[in-house]
Amino acid sequence: MKEKQITTTELRRTPGRLMDEARHTPLVITRFGRRSSVLLSYELYAALTAGRIVGRLDEADSRMVEAVLETEMDARHSHLDSLTSER
Repeated sequence: MKEKQITTTELRRTPGRLMDEARHTPLVITRFGRRSSVLLSYELYAALTAGRIVGRLDEADSRMVEAVLETEMDARHSHLDSLTSER
């Protein structure tokens, strides 16, 4: 799952369309050219936080876990990819 970048101006102009789009792809919101926030589906948010709340990601929806594991980092942070590799 690849992320898409949008600006705060785009978010103000078309919030409904972007909320629909965020159901399928996380949207990185930039402000003044810098990454500021992420708009993502509730399902993905729930999958990301389930591990912290219950301590076990295997209790989260398996499709969401797979989506999180397939998400790619920006190339500038590729050195962090090894943190999500199978051990």
